[in-house]
Amino acid sequence: MNDRAATVLVIEDEPALRESMADYLEDREFRVFTAENGRMGLEVFERERPDLVLTDLRMPDVDGLEVLRRVGELSPETALIVVSGTGRISDSVRALQLGAWDYILKPIDDMSIISLAVEKALERARLLRENRDYQQNLETLVRQRTAELQQANARLASTVAELERSRTEREELIARLEAQNAELERFAYTVSHDLKTPLITVKGYIGALSEDLARSDMTLVADDLARISGAADKMAVLLRDVLELSRIGRVVNPSENVPLRELAEEALELFLKPIQKNNIRVEVSPDLPVVYGDRTRLLEVLQNLIENAIKYMGDPPRPRIQIGSRLDGRDRVFYVRDNGIGIDSRYHDRIFNLFDQLDGSVEGTGIGLALAKRIVDIHGGRIWVESEGAGRGSTFCFTIPAKSEPAESVPRDPVASEP
Repeated sequence: MNDRAATVLVIEDEPALRESMADYLEDREFRVFTAENGRMGLEVFERERPDLVLTDLRMPDVDGLEVLRRVGELSPETALIVVSGTGRISDSVRALQLGAWDYILKPIDDMSIISLAVEKALERARLLRENRDYQQNLETLVRQRTAELQQANARLASTVAELERSRTEREELIARLEAQNAELERFAYTVSHDLKTPLITVKGYIGALSEDLARSDMTLVADDLARISGAADKMAVLLRDVLELSRIGRVVNPSENVPLRELAEEALELFLKPIQKNNIRVEVSPDLPVVYGDRTRLLEVLQNLIENAIKYMGDPPRPRIQIGSRLDGRDRVFYVRDNGIGIDSRYHDRIFNLFDQLDGSVEGTGIGLALAKRIVDIHGGRIWVESEGAGRGSTFCFTIPAKSEPAESVPRDPVASEP
């Protein structure tokens, strides 16, 4: 604000002095308002809101001290100058306490004292306004910069978190690839080894077959052919299992609602002969629910778990296989339980590795449980074994996450297979 355009309110009960100060200030291009007492002065102040107030102290009705107090409450930034004929120290101190910026004693011999005090007060007011505006601008700038810094920190934290996730994902991917490479190496070695053995058998008995044919020994010829056929069957089984393992994940069948009880019965039909031969009692829970998934692959899971239970049943007095489910928190856990030879806790994870057979005396390729695990993994579930140790039986458990509203399963009588 230009000081020459400033507005000044003169509150003075002496008419001559009031007019003199007003005329003097107007000559110096100030806009001047006047009031003859404190009450009128406050009314003018509230209406005009001048930049500076010149007030006497000793006035009727409302004195100058009350004017100082009220103006200070209404507008703390307004410049206040006291012009008074009282020279009491207490009045000066009280006026300064109430916010007076300057104190001029009457009589006023030189009006330039008024002009100088007004200009000095207005300059101070200008500096205070500029300082206030500067502080406000600075605070606004600090808030903006703080907000920008917080946003930048948030973006940085997000970037760091994303990089950390990427690093973790990369490490997990590398670990999976290393595990898959190790499995592939073991796979190649085992397949070549397992194929080599029957091939050597075939080659050996082809030589023996030639000799026996030359001697026309048909008994030995028949034995040679039987051994060659058996070796070929072993190769065929191994190749079938390897091919089936390679198809999982590549060949995708449409998912559907699968009644798990019916699937269990279908899987059991494939093993009726060994079940009857070993006098195994089979119990299928009547409340097995409907699951949503690849019916063909889920059938393979049950087939492999049932076959594993039969193979490793051992010789308990009353062999038994149970197929059922239980709730574990929010998960539905399906299981195939037997009372066979059991599994030491050291091997609970290893048994799902490709070609790992803990009991070499049992004929098989070692692919079945690895096949079941891969199918369950593709369905987004988990598979594990529970066993208290050797001779305590085993329970193979798996989960299939719900991805569709299952149809209501129809309870049926438990299945029991006995000789």
